[in-house]
Amino acid sequence: MARRLWLVCLLVAAANGLSGHGSALGAAEQPRLSYIRDLRQSLGQTVTVRGRTGVIRETPASDGCNAYTLRDDYGYLVDVHIKPSEDYPIMGATYDISGEVGQDSVTQALYLEASSQQKVYGGPDPVVINKTVTTTRVETPAWLVPLVVGLIVVGAVVVALIVRRMLRRRGGGAGLSAPWGYVEVVSGPHQGMRVALRDDTTAVGRHLDPVKEVTLDNDRNISRRHGVIIREGDAVYYVDTNSTNGSSVNEQPVASGQRMPISPGTLIRVGPKTVLRVEHPEAGDVTRGPQAENTGEWGDAETGRSPDPRLT
Repeated sequence: MARRLWLVCLLVAAANGLSGHGSALGAAEQPRLSYIRDLRQSLGQTVTVRGRTGVIRETPASDGCNAYTLRDDYGYLVDVHIKPSEDYPIMGATYDISGEVGQDSVTQALYLEASSQQKVYGGPDPVVINKTVTTTRVETPAWLVPLVVGLIVVGAVVVALIVRRMLRRRGGGAGLSAPWGYVEVVSGPHQGMRVALRDDTTAVGRHLDPVKEVTLDNDRNISRRHGVIIREGDAVYYVDTNSTNGSSVNEQPVASGQRMPISPGTLIRVGPKTVLRVEHPEAGDVTRGPQAENTGEWGDAETGRSPDPRLT
């Protein structure tokens, strides 16, 4: 009986010893967790805190480490510092973070200098992805800026010329002297056009002042400055100014620079297509003077004269 009792006691003691050993192993596998609110009492000690990872701090901590936030189930928050060589944990997952409790010398805020981190649950397993960002710089061609500037300048000049021409056409009659004669186009692309002779010298050609000069832009056979009509007192002359296709007065060729007298109704051919008729008063002709401008006394259309046979 004594031997049996002794065996029972021995088995009980052995069972108690195994139970204690298992408890020690369990304690080693499951370290005691500290609360974030109590970390100030563990300053300088190594503790384990369980919490949910929050956000990564944009700038490194004062000790040169990287930092992220950890929040426990009670809403308390602490910064966790890790070495720059270590990877961040998965944000939004629950971890057991072990490390020494420290205090920032400037802000006096507590932090946990992590020595190990173990994911408990939540979030996928960490996957390290290396990303290389390549920045491509687009060089502006050296010729592009001068080209753009040149186009702007050319456009401004063209617009200025167009506006100037429009203004001259719109307001060209203001402040002009009374006409002393007229030029009528009786043949060519500008047939029917009439231009008042106001100045003592009136040019005939292309791209001229349409108010004061005889502008025949549609006839490409006419030179830029084909000839001029000159008034000297009561006498009127036509002078060819070295035109390319020449001039003639009443079908008589005119040499360049030659002064040909112009009487009323004289026909001037400029180039092969355009024919002009000059109307101006002769000396002592009151009915065809400047005061006859609005009396219908100028040209065949107003006087009812038959077409000039020299044009046929």
